[in-house]
Amino acid sequence: IAVLTDDVQFQPLAMLPVKSLDELLGVLGPMVGNPQKENGVYKLQAGPQELFAKEKDGWAFLGQSAEALAKTVRVLGDREAASLDARRLLRRG
Repeated sequence: IAVLTDDVQFQPLAMLPVKSLDELLGVLGPMVGNPQKENGVYKLQAGPQELFAKEKDGWAFLGQSAEALAKTVRVLGDREAASLDARRLLRRG
């Protein structure tokens, strides 16, 4: 999990390694309903909260807005590289 900021607000961003975001969403279906896909980004309804998800380079990114997902960086498959990229992401905001 990373927290992005624009110096005014904080946006949490979850990153999960996946083989298929579609399969993950299939498992989460009972909790988030039928996700709507637009421009490669899924819109999910988790109770009163809207969530957005996209897959990139074997990672699922989940955030509170499509804009937060636009700030994702390339994350490599191993944990050390993912940790380094997450720290870079935090510094960039």
